[in-house]
Amino acid sequence: MMYLFLRVFTVTMILASTGFGASLAVTFYFIGLQDFALTYGFLGGFVCGILGALIVSTTASTTHLKAVKELPYYKPGMEYLLNYEKSVEVNLPFDDVWRESVEILRQLGFSNISEDSHRRIISAKSGFSKYSYGERVTLHFNSENVNRILVSVKSQPRMPIATVDGGTNIKNVMNVSSMLSKLKEKK
Repeated sequence: MMYLFLRVFTVTMILASTGFGASLAVTFYFIGLQDFALTYGFLGGFVCGILGALIVSTTASTTHLKAVKELPYYKPGMEYLLNYEKSVEVNLPFDDVWRESVEILRQLGFSNISEDSHRRIISAKSGFSKYSYGERVTLHFNSENVNRILVSVKSQPRMPIATVDGGTNIKNVMNVSSMLSKLKEKK
């Protein structure tokens, strides 16, 4: 819990301190307090950043932990993962697996689906949710033979500064993997 709290606190404090500090410095400058603008502006911003980061970190960390621990496939340690990956073997021809994978991503509500058949990668994005600013899901296809395809499913935050996701990346990988597994049963 402490690691997660510190991760969220650090990013939030840096962003809030910079934002509040710059705003206060500019405000002081324009109301005629040029001598104090930089010093008190950034000092005030730092204090506001710390207070804001404490509130945001406590709330975000607690909410994230609760959401991840409620997942049916939760295992200790998952709460610290923002990038999640799993491989699934599908015993179907490559073209069938490729076509069905695109359809699975559409069914799960992903958008901006891009296909690169040369590199054997399908990428998709999800929108904002209660817990995150969106995720990027990537499927890598490796052919072991003509009718045996290994699909690696990876989900990660779209924003590099994301510190919590409420388990959405884990859910994305598990949902896509589950539907790919059912593919081999269905056909």
